[in-house]
Amino acid sequence: MNENDYEIEFLSDSTIRAIGRARVSEGSEDEIRNSLKTQVDNVRELAIKLNVGNIYWFIEKQAVSAYKFGGDTELFKKSREMACSNPDIKYFLQLDQTRFCRDRRSSINFKHELKKHGIEVRFVHGDIENRDSTMGILMDALQEAKAQADNVEHAERVLSRCKTNVKDRDKDTGWCFKNGGLPLYGYKRGRIEYGKKRNGDPLLKTIWLENDELVTCVIDGNPVTKTIAGWARYILIDLRLQKGMSFDRIRDHLNELKLPAPRKTYWLDSSICEITKNVGFTGTGVYNKHNWSSYRRQMGLKIKPDKEIVIVESAHPALITKSEYEMLQNMAKPSNKITRPQGRQKSESAYLLTPYSICTSCGGKIIGKTKRYRCGTYDRKGAKVCGAPLYTIPYTWIEAEVLKGIGLTYDESIIEKSINEVLKSYIPNVSKNDCDLLRKRIELDTDAKANLLRTLETTNPPQNALQALLSRLEELEKSISSCQEELTRIRRPVVIPSKNSLTNRFKSIVSLFEESNYEEKRAILQTFIKRIEFDPFNKCVTIEAYCDPLSAWKHIDNRDLSSDSKESVASRLSYFQEDCGGWI
Repeated sequence: MNENDYEIEFLSDSTIRAIGRARVSEGSEDEIRNSLKTQVDNVRELAIKLNVGNIYWFIEKQAVSAYKFGGDTELFKKSREMACSNPDIKYFLQLDQTRFCRDRRSSINFKHELKKHGIEVRFVHGDIENRDSTMGILMDALQEAKAQADNVEHAERVLSRCKTNVKDRDKDTGWCFKNGGLPLYGYKRGRIEYGKKRNGDPLLKTIWLENDELVTCVIDGNPVTKTIAGWARYILIDLRLQKGMSFDRIRDHLNELKLPAPRKTYWLDSSICEITKNVGFTGTGVYNKHNWSSYRRQMGLKIKPDKEIVIVESAHPALITKSEYEMLQNMAKPSNKITRPQGRQKSESAYLLTPYSICTSCGGKIIGKTKRYRCGTYDRKGAKVCGAPLYTIPYTWIEAEVLKGIGLTYDESIIEKSINEVLKSYIPNVSKNDCDLLRKRIELDTDAKANLLRTLETTNPPQNALQALLSRLEELEKSISSCQEELTRIRRPVVIPSKNSLTNRFKSIVSLFEESNYEEKRAILQTFIKRIEFDPFNKCVTIEAYCDPLSAWKHIDNRDLSSDSKESVASRLSYFQEDCGGWI
């Protein structure tokens, strides 16, 4: 967490902490500034009422569309991470539900995430003191449904205006107006004053123009100067269409030239692929093609129906012709290729070591491809970015060596201590009297709860008395729930394993691994492996492992055991090229 992401405000000496958040969706600079100030003042008043000592402010000073991104911005994620990682934070404060999250499903998930860490979400407008009460559940659901309905209604109005705007043209240049978003590589924004707003500020509209910024690169020892638009045509026509270079070769060539990439430091093969497929380089404008709703994208509904998509010809200058674009698409079409079955899903990946493996040259993740482990940065961005030669390892060999190393690092004393801890967990520490006391407590609290409900149904107490009754009702519900959970736990049937069976199971990690499915194998390896480093220069792999049989038992047998007395022994195992028999 970067300290620059938030500001700390001290209100009192109270130990209670809170997250304060403010955000806007649209507006001019003055409107955004005034709205944020109003939100902060209102949230601060609510924090004082809740006896909050410190507020960690997360203020999004740029307007972000809640419809397009679901309101789940990077700063919002950081604010939730801080709330969940700091035990002193008790509240998450905002102006209202629409400022928190407008997507009903996402809002439920976010609130549930915060509640698990003991954090209440409270609003200035429409505040709900107890979301778990009958009235609280109803009001919370109504607020979330209303926020989402308002968001969809607002989006429909904006979408209607945007569809009209994209068909309108500038009188001088003849190019269509744009509705925002970054221009394609080779283009730049042009701002045109198109009248006045109600407050007198100029009304600016955007068109796309050819990017005439000059960039010089050295090709075959000779400096070559082109505009950004010229370099875009160089990629599409000279490299891809005329020379037939693959995306990987174009990527490496551009990185060698040090040509500025559209958004990142280096070119990616995915960037080249997107450029060659985009019809916008022919001057055709395509709008309203994608579903930006986070829920619809998760469901796989990324492309809208054809009748909703707006296509405008000659919307901006063309960098390539229609015929050149068609030839580029024909190059990407498969011809007489054998259809192969789909690979395993991620949950059943054959490459089990990828979550713990990194490349020592670039720090990138190690991926699995063609039955070998390799640097993901090299695979996606090339040797220029990774800074090391290609280095791959057969996945079956390295995984077998990892298991062998885990078995060698077992220590008899550690196994003995772990077995004793497992056996202690089976010894019941409660008596029959404890169960009877819990049952009696549940019975008394249930009767008291029934009496309170009858009182609320038959009387109309004043506001102060009503609040006290509701608080007492909440306390009784929590007491009943906790007693029931404890009673279920201590009444669990126990089958105590023998010491010999536990010893054999700890020592048979390799056979257990072979009998497990992919998900279980990942869990077993996660128990032992802390980090795996692939060194492409020295052609070696360094494995840092945690050897903890008790933790392994937890993963294999899925039992919730105490970990207070766990003892970890770290060992580093190195394997070099001569032991591999076939490393590249």
